[in-house]
Amino acid sequence: MIDKKWLHPYNVSEQFQLDLTSAQMSVQIAGMKLFPEETARLGLFTDPEH
Repeated sequence: MIDKKWLHPYNVSEQFQLDLTSAQMSVQIAGMKLFPEETARLGLFTDPEH
């Protein structure tokens, strides 16, 4: 993680900024509309002959 710059154990200010950016991105992702409002799937897998 250190090699990939995901963890800064010896620089608290850099780690704080990274954590803050990650938290903000998580909140943005949580606010995205990823799925349709209507998720009922009744009738989609019925026999077309009936």
